[in-house]
Amino acid sequence: MSAARSVTATFAASFGGAFADDPLAAGVAFVKAVHVTDLRLAIDRERSRRSLAAFAWTDPMLVPGVTPARAIHLVEMRSALSETYRVAVRTPPTYTDPTIAVGQTSVRAAHFEELRAAVRALE
Repeated sequence: MSAARSVTATFAASFGGAFADDPLAAGVAFVKAVHVTDLRLAIDRERSRRSLAAFAWTDPMLVPGVTPARAIHLVEMRSALSETYRVAVRTPPTYTDPTIAVGQTSVRAAHFEELRAAVRALE
């Protein structure tokens, strides 16, 4: 090389295919930031495979021990998955609690297990 060149590198986290603390046990496991992050990455991977854009998540950077799992995170993951299922021409998943009310519904391990199963069904 005879001249200095500028190079820009872009790095992104990607889902490695294994969920942390799998399976989450009801009443035993606490929902952690990593559980939300794993699901978001897996959902965005499936969206990308179907030429959909990555979802615009609330609280895009979750801080372990600081950012709690919130109902809005569940609502968004379900919405992002629903669109992915629609594009894949698949029947969308059903959930134990079909309606998550922000500010009212407690986040439970079962919600995350259902989302994990829905992601796995798309793989």
